[in-house]
Amino acid sequence: MTDQLSSQPPGHSTDPVLRLVHELFCLAKRDHCVCEDPWYSCPKAPGGCSNDNLTGCDCGADVDNAAAAKVYADILHLLAGMGVK
Repeated sequence: MTDQLSSQPPGHSTDPVLRLVHELFCLAKRDHCVCEDPWYSCPKAPGGCSNDNLTGCDCGADVDNAAAAKVYADILHLLAGMGVK
């Protein structure tokens, strides 16, 4: 899969459909949960988590971002098949 976190549409396209799909993907991406009490923050959040027993994402952002990236890649694949570049 291409760079999921790119700030530019694939190939820096000027196609308005690709730009809108890319913008929608960027809006769909989630940050990791940060809580006022660092004990409850996601370990992948900026600043991490005070609970050393947690190591991976526990806020769901990784799962949601992977799903958004898959939908984004699927749409790009379909659009490429329709000749949108």
